[in-house]
Amino acid sequence: MRPYATTIYQLFILFIGSVFTMTSCEPVNEKTDQKAVSAQQAKEQTSFNNPEPMTGFEHTVTFDFQGTKMVIPYGYLARYTQDNATKWLSDTPGQDAYSINLIEISVYYKKTDQGWVLEPYNQQNKAHFIQFLRDGLDSVDDIVIRKDACSLSTTMGERLLTYGVKKMPSAYPEYEAYEDKRHIPENPYFHEFYYIKKGENPAIITH
Repeated sequence: MRPYATTIYQLFILFIGSVFTMTSCEPVNEKTDQKAVSAQQAKEQTSFNNPEPMTGFEHTVTFDFQGTKMVIPYGYLARYTQDNATKWLSDTPGQDAYSINLIEISVYYKKTDQGWVLEPYNQQNKAHFIQFLRDGLDSVDDIVIRKDACSLSTTMGERLLTYGVKKMPSAYPEYEAYEDKRHIPENPYFHEFYYIKKGENPAIITH
């Protein structure tokens, strides 16, 4: 994730955090989760019946994270389109929600007079998303949201420090913030942020 997006990402975290608790205490196989969504989609003949987004907010798609429902505007789901964003995921026809443990929110980083904003796919930025899906693009990024059936330790932050991760100021009292930009030869652009919710039932968001 790019450093300049830290503030807007923290705002996005608080929005998501108000919806459900996210935990991740062991690696998640993202390909397996995407295959699960694809398998579920295959059961529905109208899985991709939504039109191309104009604003990104015309439709919403409901996901079930192990019993916790999350409703996402479909413009954020470019990763789950077909044929370079010409076929868009439908509104869970014939079922309450798509069951999944992981979701990838795709956002376009746009600079405005007020600062950076995270935009979903829309008619103004569609070219960036299409290139992102084809070849990858620096101004579009994924935010990964997970919910695992396991418990996090309340000492997660302390353990991160032992690996060379640095604690950084957090704008929100509910979360501790950590930055990981250790030098990794095979990945010189490695840069992650960890946001850990305090309390007896901790949550972690990694980006």
